[in-house]
Amino acid sequence: MSEIVASVASVTLLVLGLSFLLQPPMWVSYLRVFTADPHRAVPLNLMMLVLGLLIVAAHSEWEGWAVVVTVLGWVMVAKGAVNLLFPQILKLPAGISDASLRTYLRIVGLITAAIASVVVYDAVLK
Repeated sequence: MSEIVASVASVTLLVLGLSFLLQPPMWVSYLRVFTADPHRAVPLNLMMLVLGLLIVAAHSEWEGWAVVVTVLGWVMVAKGAVNLLFPQILKLPAGISDASLRTYLRIVGLITAAIASVVVYDAVLK
């Protein structure tokens, strides 16, 4: 079970990182929807909380590159819980310019894709 969780989570993280890197305008538009009305994000945050809990329950490995998947699960749990408990936190990026958000997303996407590539290799291709 743990190998399946690691495979699915790492490939998803790779695709997400590449999407941040290659499609930042789409993500800025997406973010703007939630900064305007944070309550629209409730279903997304509930799903993030549940998926994070599933990862944590099925994949609690703290050695090698597998730790990235475990940490991802805990980050999803924390982010989902915080956003559900304090939805107004989603308004924080409202004052940041679109150009700055696009740059930030490209940097995060590059880092995420690089780390995920190693984890995909370790969890899926090795």
